Amino acid sequence: PPPFQDATIRACVQRMGMRWRLIAPHLPGRSDDSVRNRWKRLREEDEEAEAAAAGRPRVERPPPAPPTSTRRTSGGQGAAGGGGGASRGGAVAASTIRSRAGDDGSGDEEGGDGTRQRMSWSAEEDEVIVTAVRELGPRWCAVAARLPSRTDQAIRNRWNRLQQRARVQARQAHNMQAMMHSAAGLVGGIGQPGLHT
Repeated sequence: PPPFQDATIRACVQRMGMRWRLIAPHLPGRSDDSVRNRWKRLREEDEEAEAAAAGRPRVERPPPAPPTSTRRTSGGQGAAGGGGGASRGGAVAASTIRSRAGDDGSGDEEGGDGTRQRMSWSAEEDEVIVTAVRELGPRWCAVAARLPSRTDQAIRNRWNRLQQRARVQARQAHNMQAMMHSAAGLVGGIGQPGLHT
């Protein structure tokens, strides 16, 4: 990341605290999660620099554990085989790594090297989700049966994102309508006696 982004993150945290959703808009192209992760790395770098300056030995941190997925196969078992498991619906954690590049709830597909690659959502998939939730309610496993290439968790995340987008659009439309109404009242009032002070 460019150094100015690091400086912006540091300044915003000093001013606003660790409120990532408020800080992220100051860094175009960064989500609140990516800002939080970068802040964590900056703090680790600062700690290492302080330790080096004080002559303390560098503390090796264990590498982060890879995230897991509970992708279901057509047999109702998790992708790693076997039944049971602690996760919802009896699915077990897959041995493949799940991409965490974005927060849009995209589903994942197997890549050629066995890792998961993020796929964008299509308008057709969005329509299937909206229709299925209207018919079935928030029964994500049942909705996922209509989109076999997506996990129930990815579908739930996408539904929540679609609802969030709808709320934002409704709020913007309401604000625009109120602004137009207000502007019409101002224009209509010009030149009428008794309205000016």
